[in-house]
Amino acid sequence: MAHRISLYMTSMMARVRTLRQPLRVHLAAIFLPMVLLAGSIPSYMAYKEGARLIRRNATGQFERAGERLDEELEEDFKRVNETLDALSRSTSRYPSIGERMDRLAFYQALLAEDTLIQSLIHGYEDGSYLLITRNGQGLDAITRRPVRQGGFQAIRATYDADLNLVQSAPDPRYLSFVPQDRPWYQDSLGSGQAAVTSQYISHSTGLPGYTFSKRVSESGPVVGIDIPVSSLTDALADSLGRGVGGAQSDMALVTDEGLVVATAETTSPPALPEAEVRLPPLKEHENQSLRAAGRSGILEDPQNDGRYQSFRHDGISYAAGFIRVGVGLGRNLFVVGVIEEWRLLSEARALALRVLLSTGGVLIVVSGLVIVVSRRITRKLRALAESAEALRGFDFSETPEVHSSVLEVDQLGDTVTLLRTTIQKFITINHSLHVSVDVGTVVSDIAEEIRTVSHAERCRILIFNDTTGAYEPSASATAAAAEHAEASGASLSPSDVERLQRQGTLVAGASCGQSGGPDGGDGPWVMVPLADRSGEPMGLLLLRYDQLPQEATLGFVVALSATAALSLETGWLLRQQKEVFEALIQLIATAIDTKSPYTARHCAKVPEITLALARQANESDAPPFQSFALGPKDWEALYLAAWLHDCGKVTTPEYVVDKATKLETIHNRIHEVRMRFELLKSQAEVDYWRGVAGGESVDALRQTLADRLKQLDDDFAFVATCNIGGEAMSDADADRLTAIAATPWVRTLDDRLGMSREELSRVEGIAPAPLPTVEPLLADRPEHRIERPSDPTRDAHLAALGVTLKAPHYLYDRGELHNLSIRRGTLTDEERYKINEHIIESIRMIDSLPLPKHLKSARDIAGGHHERLDGKGYPMGLSAEELSIPARIMAIADVFEALTASDRPYKPPKTLEQVLAIMTSMAKGHHLDPDLLQLFVESGLAARFASEANAGRTETAGPA
Repeated sequence: MAHRISLYMTSMMARVRTLRQPLRVHLAAIFLPMVLLAGSIPSYMAYKEGARLIRRNATGQFERAGERLDEELEEDFKRVNETLDALSRSTSRYPSIGERMDRLAFYQALLAEDTLIQSLIHGYEDGSYLLITRNGQGLDAITRRPVRQGGFQAIRATYDADLNLVQSAPDPRYLSFVPQDRPWYQDSLGSGQAAVTSQYISHSTGLPGYTFSKRVSESGPVVGIDIPVSSLTDALADSLGRGVGGAQSDMALVTDEGLVVATAETTSPPALPEAEVRLPPLKEHENQSLRAAGRSGILEDPQNDGRYQSFRHDGISYAAGFIRVGVGLGRNLFVVGVIEEWRLLSEARALALRVLLSTGGVLIVVSGLVIVVSRRITRKLRALAESAEALRGFDFSETPEVHSSVLEVDQLGDTVTLLRTTIQKFITINHSLHVSVDVGTVVSDIAEEIRTVSHAERCRILIFNDTTGAYEPSASATAAAAEHAEASGASLSPSDVERLQRQGTLVAGASCGQSGGPDGGDGPWVMVPLADRSGEPMGLLLLRYDQLPQEATLGFVVALSATAALSLETGWLLRQQKEVFEALIQLIATAIDTKSPYTARHCAKVPEITLALARQANESDAPPFQSFALGPKDWEALYLAAWLHDCGKVTTPEYVVDKATKLETIHNRIHEVRMRFELLKSQAEVDYWRGVAGGESVDALRQTLADRLKQLDDDFAFVATCNIGGEAMSDADADRLTAIAATPWVRTLDDRLGMSREELSRVEGIAPAPLPTVEPLLADRPEHRIERPSDPTRDAHLAALGVTLKAPHYLYDRGELHNLSIRRGTLTDEERYKINEHIIESIRMIDSLPLPKHLKSARDIAGGHHERLDGKGYPMGLSAEELSIPARIMAIADVFEALTASDRPYKPPKTLEQVLAIMTSMAKGHHLDPDLLQLFVESGLAARFASEANAGRTETAGPA
């Protein structure tokens, strides 16, 4: 017990150390468990002793109840044997059934004297039978006697309480009843002594029971007495009652085979057919407690005789025991008693509960004392805890200083006050370092805050210049100036720094001296090197004091300098990364402009126009722009979108962008067509000479040749004109082109020789024509059509982005007649889509960038510069409500630059008047924003950029 208490206290103390609770809780955690333990031990002991006494008392009651039952059963069966003897004597005197029927009063008296008896029986050797049985207050006399005709006759006579015959009638059920076949008759033969049957079903009642029988004489009848099991059940209930150990228990009378003869229940078993007689095994009894006792094997242990033994079954604890009883049945029977242990020990639990309640009262008193004492002790500590909690929540509001007569508490109060001041200043410096994005401002803030927190007269920060290899002044702060002073003082070389380090003393990571110093002045000085994460020098922190500070202050300055160095490095890295990023996007734009002379300087000029117009809109007080305001992050997003608005053009083939003629791909295929015309002209001359050789008219042949050559020249000139793609093609021209295309010519060479693998794949499955073969002059061949590759991933991405621009079936259609038949311009539908697709690729490329949140809008701004206010733009078909002002601004910049550009080889530059006329028409057609166009014109930006375009000048702009 002592060891268990020690382990309990150890574990309790370990848990207390891990809990962060007020002092009063810890005091309560120490004292209250001790009080509880002091009360629990007597309670536990009282429970154990009470349980022992209750079990002993229950065992005594059980033993006495068993003895009482044994005595009562022996008395009952003694009385039954006396009744059997009386019945035997009477029968020996009056043996015949007729004589017996005259003595019904005798039977009535026997049944009245012993309530255990159900029936009185007489059996004769000739098969005759007399049964006297109870019938309420009267009797039933059932006789089975032989008749003269042969066989037997069974008659049931019913008598009332005064033995008056009420009814007499044959009863066929007893015709088959032969006494010689019954166990009670057979068991009584030969011995001359009383016999008792095993339990069986009574023929008269249909209930299980026993029969006591005896033969009157060697040749005389056999008399018997029926005792039903229900009579034993009533006797068991009367003798044992319902209580053992002061609680409800279950009792049963059981055979040595474990079969239940009777229970304390008063309910009689139902009548059964004789063939179904069966005593229920105890382990299968319907009563849960008795069934548990039978399955526990408790009856198999002789040590359990006469006492209660605890066991568990199906998770329930029981107390059970048995007592052997010897009865007149001639067998060993057991009285089994079972009770759930919680019922048996209910009084012990009640006693333990009373002890615990008393302990609880003591706990309440002790708790009150602990609370009163702990409040007086912890009042000051609580104030300190609240100050510390405020610091934990970064609340630096003024709180009263805590003083106490307890030395440790008083020292803790001073420490908390100093800690609050130090953390507040440290956070102020860190906030200054992190909120500013300008490195110069950060350096100035560092100098001022470090000077203030370290109580220095002056603080200078020198930054290491990689180019010059010297530490150059960057910021300075003095106690006399309310504002940051300009950087002053001389630069220091690495050798100067080494000299100062040798001259000074190293304290807490800082070099300190009493005189001299970096600036040559008088008084104590401190120098702290600033280094980046890799240990490379970044700069120096120089401090001048009236008197050298304590080591703790120097340690704080060194810690601040490390944070300052980290912030400076982060600021420089962010600035460098931003500069690299801006250079990269400008590099991409420059590469796109350089790629094609047709769009030269477009990607660089559009950002300049866009940012200039955005500044005008941002500063305008006009109603359309009153709610439009761009912050620093918005300017960054607009700058990124402007420079990347056409980045998708890197995916557009150069020959599509630069396609000046209809037959142009990598080269202008008009030259192939010209060679075919040349071949036709040569063929005409060959035909002429063949005619001459054949003796035909030379004049006619010459005229035919001249006409043919002129026709071919005219046709080629027409085809060449169609290839230019100037004005819109008329239907007549389209018909003439189709007729020319059908002109036959003879190919004698294999057109698949020299083809690439990709070209050969397009004619796979098409048999080559036998040579020589006649072909049309202009053809749309299968190999001219390039299938668009399937890309479900790309399609799903475009659908997620909201792209609605529909792609044509073919990726390219390079058919000669198909291209020459273009009605306007030089681009086929496939090539027009490829041109327009650049904005889709721009959106995809920008969307794939891991941009920070404030730059995410760049995708929508850049992707909207080909949209229209009427929703007919591309690639998403956005409406005016869905188009932001930055996207509308970029649309105007994109159109204006394209119209005013002087570096387009396919068109001459337009004048400002022409450009504004076109853009005004576009604004009226809900293509461009009319308010922004008006602002663009009235602010003078249109005239300025038109003039620059005409002069061939280019200016770039950075983010505002």
